[in-house]
Amino acid sequence: MPSIEWKVYVDDDGDSHLIVSEAGKSRIATKEECQNACKLLNEEGSTVVRLECKTLTCPGKGGWIERTRLDATKNMYICEGGCGRPMER
Repeated sequence: MPSIEWKVYVDDDGDSHLIVSEAGKSRIATKEECQNACKLLNEEGSTVVRLECKTLTCPGKGGWIERTRLDATKNMYICEGGCGRPMER
């Protein structure tokens, strides 16, 4: 997934909206980006994070494990569901 930067957009009514900036262009975040952002925000203050396989063709896609934040930053966990690729937050 390309690197994106989250920003706040305030519309004419004064309502705030989360948008993303990618390659210098702002756009509305996709459903998947919003779900991932919510997951990361919900981990705020927690010592446990969830790692999952995000490979579209993997039979184990959607499978996940929980590890401590420190452990997840130091170690790479591989998907055992069929693809053998690294699991991601």
